[in-house]
Amino acid sequence: GGMGMTMNEDYSIPDRMVGLVIGKGGEQITRLQAESGCKVQIAPNAGEGQDRACTLSGTPESVNRVKALIQEIIVKAKSAGTPESVPSGQNLVEMLIPGAK
Repeated sequence: GGMGMTMNEDYSIPDRMVGLVIGKGGEQITRLQAESGCKVQIAPNAGEGQDRACTLSGTPESVNRVKALIQEIIVKAKSAGTPESVPSGQNLVEMLIPGAK
Protein backbone atom coordinates (compact mmCIF):
# COMPACT_ATOMS: atom_id res chain seq x y z
CA GLY A 1 0.00 0.00 0.00
CA GLY A 2 1.08 3.58 -0.59
CA MET A 3 0.01 4.68 2.88
CA GLY A 4 3.52 5.23 4.24
CA MET A 5 4.59 7.26 1.25
CA THR A 6 5.77 10.75 2.01
CA MET A 7 5.77 13.52 -0.53
CA ASN A 8 6.83 17.14 -0.72
CA GLU A 9 4.44 19.69 -2.13
CA ASP A 10 5.06 23.34 -2.82
CA TYR A 11 2.32 25.57 -1.52
CA SER A 12 1.95 29.31 -1.25
CA ILE A 13 0.28 31.41 1.42
CA PRO A 14 -0.64 35.08 0.92
CA ASP A 15 2.16 36.99 2.63
CA ARG A 16 -0.16 38.89 4.99
CA MET A 17 -1.67 35.61 6.17
CA VAL A 18 1.65 34.05 7.15
CA GLY A 19 1.55 35.57 10.65
CA LEU A 20 -1.86 34.00 11.24
CA VAL A 21 -0.75 30.60 10.00
CA ILE A 22 2.37 30.67 12.20
CA GLY A 23 0.58 32.14 15.21
CA LYS A 24 2.02 33.74 18.33
CA GLY A 25 5.36 32.16 19.08
CA GLY A 26 4.68 29.54 16.41
CA GLU A 27 1.82 27.93 18.33
CA GLN A 28 -0.61 27.86 15.41
CA ILE A 29 1.80 26.19 12.99
CA THR A 30 2.77 23.69 15.70
CA ARG A 31 -0.91 22.85 16.12
CA LEU A 32 -1.43 22.55 12.35
CA GLN A 33 1.48 20.14 12.07
CA ALA A 34 0.29 18.10 15.06
CA GLU A 35 -3.30 17.93 13.77
CA SER A 36 -2.41 16.99 10.22
CA GLY A 37 0.77 15.00 10.74
CA CYS A 38 2.31 17.08 7.96
CA LYS A 39 5.51 19.11 8.26
CA VAL A 40 5.16 22.72 7.14
CA GLN A 41 8.18 24.80 6.22
CA ILE A 42 7.54 28.44 5.39
CA ALA A 43 10.09 30.55 3.54
CA PRO A 44 11.52 33.41 5.64
CA ASN A 45 10.33 36.04 3.18
CA ALA A 46 8.03 36.54 0.23
CA GLY A 47 9.32 35.87 -3.26
CA GLU A 48 7.97 37.55 -6.36
CA GLY A 49 4.47 38.81 -5.79
CA GLN A 50 2.62 38.65 -2.50
CA ASP A 51 2.83 34.96 -1.74
CA ARG A 52 5.12 33.19 0.68
CA ALA A 53 6.40 29.83 -0.51
CA CYS A 54 5.93 26.82 1.76
CA THR A 55 6.94 23.21 1.55
CA LEU A 56 4.52 20.63 2.88
CA SER A 57 6.05 17.23 3.70
CA GLY A 58 4.06 14.18 4.66
CA THR A 59 1.74 11.52 3.35
CA PRO A 60 -0.61 12.69 0.58
CA GLU A 61 -3.43 12.48 3.12
CA SER A 62 -1.66 14.68 5.68
CA VAL A 63 -0.66 17.20 3.00
CA ASN A 64 -4.29 17.53 1.93
CA ARG A 65 -5.39 17.86 5.53
CA VAL A 66 -2.92 20.62 6.36
CA LYS A 67 -3.89 22.50 3.18
CA ALA A 68 -7.53 22.38 4.25
CA LEU A 69 -6.62 23.69 7.71
CA ILE A 70 -4.50 26.52 6.27
CA GLN A 71 -7.25 27.39 3.81
CA GLU A 72 -9.71 27.56 6.70
CA ILE A 73 -7.50 30.07 8.53
CA ILE A 74 -7.19 32.21 5.39
CA VAL A 75 -10.91 32.15 4.65
CA LYS A 76 -11.77 33.04 8.26
CA ALA A 77 -9.25 35.88 8.26
CA LYS A 78 -10.53 37.25 4.97
CA SER A 79 -14.16 37.17 6.08
CA ALA A 80 -13.37 38.66 9.48
CA GLY A 81 -10.84 41.16 8.17
CA THR A 82 -7.60 41.51 10.11
CA PRO A 83 -8.17 44.13 12.84
CA GLU A 84 -5.63 46.67 11.62
CA SER A 85 -6.83 46.55 8.01
CA VAL A 86 -10.50 47.16 8.73
CA PRO A 87 -10.55 50.95 9.35
CA SER A 88 -8.10 51.88 6.59
CA GLY A 89 -9.82 49.46 4.22
CA GLN A 90 -13.16 51.18 4.73
CA ASN A 91 -11.69 54.65 4.21
CA LEU A 92 -9.99 53.45 1.06
CA VAL A 93 -13.27 52.21 -0.40
CA GLU A 94 -14.94 55.57 0.30
CA MET A 95 -12.09 57.46 -1.32
CA LEU A 96 -12.17 55.28 -4.42
CA ILE A 97 -15.83 56.00 -5.10
CA PRO A 98 -16.04 59.48 -6.63
CA GLY A 99 -18.94 61.57 -5.37
CA ALA A 100 -20.09 58.99 -2.83
CA LYS A 101 -20.96 61.77 -0.36
